[in-house]
Amino acid sequence: MVTRLIHLNGPPAIGKSTLAQMYADEHPGVLNLDIDRLRALVGGWRDRFAETGQLVRPLALVMAETHLRAGHDVILPQYLGRISEIERFGRVARDAGAAFCEIVLVDTKERSIRRFNDRGDAAVLPWHHDVQAVVERGGGASLLGEMHDQLTDVVRARPYAVVVPSHDGQIQQTYDALLAKLEQRPHQCPAPPRGVAVVLDGERVLVVKRHLRGRDYAVLPGGGIEAGETAEQTAIRELHEETTLRARVDRRLWHIDHGDREATYFLMRDVHGVPQLSGDEAEEHSPDNSFVLTWAVADDLAGLNLYPTDIRERLAQLMH
Repeated sequence: MVTRLIHLNGPPAIGKSTLAQMYADEHPGVLNLDIDRLRALVGGWRDRFAETGQLVRPLALVMAETHLRAGHDVILPQYLGRISEIERFGRVARDAGAAFCEIVLVDTKERSIRRFNDRGDAAVLPWHHDVQAVVERGGGASLLGEMHDQLTDVVRARPYAVVVPSHDGQIQQTYDALLAKLEQRPHQCPAPPRGVAVVLDGERVLVVKRHLRGRDYAVLPGGGIEAGETAEQTAIRELHEETTLRARVDRRLWHIDHGDREATYFLMRDVHGVPQLSGDEAEEHSPDNSFVLTWAVADDLAGLNLYPTDIRERLAQLMH
């Protein structure tokens, strides 16, 4: 059975934490990874809310991966308004051999703001009052409106995110709708297809060598296709974001269903620049989670543990 990292996104006070706790209570072994409560364990978090969030996010990533690798699901009730933040958790799930499920709880902007204010007035948990104070310092209703707009943009850009309406006071109905979405494909969640760049230099190909907590492998530059993009546009964009290289597509090479994810591969031409690690990969690069751009010949592919394995032979033939 494939484990799952279930990201429960949504504006503040939409019911994420409540639903996540209900899910964990009914599913023994599931880790309810509530980052806001994790944040509250760090001294000074009330006065340094954003800074503390940056401190606990890496901890949450490690906790999620550890639990997934142990064979248990994780549910993450957390507002994430930037795609790069979502993709970090998606990458952790894939590296752990787990599925990544994106669920977004939605309500109108006006009702979402009212629900946040009402929760603050009737808060039972002390940290609800603390969060209310943090939001007020950050702009109150204006900040909440901006967060709602960011989330709307995220939903538009994440075609595989599943939207679940959340109505004030209808906790059980919302929970039942959440379960129905998760049970449609109980052991997996759809992952967006990838656009992949194949950059050749003579008989060498550019790969990204990965070392992730004891596991060594390599991948080609590429990433998930975002809303409004073609696979070709994704390959060009991801190549630049990951390596700083600029290029055009020469031709489509292959479209492959790898079982857990589809991918379209493109041969690049008119490549300009020198490969340099950049983007999220450069930010996340560390001894336990490293990204190294490497030129490899055909005989290197197996030794580098190039993934997915079913492209090695095709790539080797192309390189000769």
